[in-house]
Amino acid sequence: MDQGVYLTGEGSNPSGSFIYVITLAHLIHLLGGLVALGITTVKSKLNIYSKENYLGIELISIYWHFIGLLWLYLFLFLVIHKTRINFNYGTFS
Repeated sequence: MDQGVYLTGEGSNPSGSFIYVITLAHLIHLLGGLVALGITTVKSKLNIYSKENYLGIELISIYWHFIGLLWLYLFLFLVIHKTRINFNYGTFS
């Protein structure tokens, strides 16, 4: 289904391009978090972490929750300002 939203080219506009950039940034952060979670899981299975050494678990927890809150804030920001986002096929609502 062609919605008329393009990243580049003659039919593109800044709003449509922004959606693609935001989606790509989300994908990169999600993949980075999943890789870090995987590494942390493998390290925990190998008993690398202990009561005294759990910095890796704490850091990935902080990263995962920070990114989750950041994307929630970004989503709410875009929803609140949705009337300013105007695509080629009409106002986003």
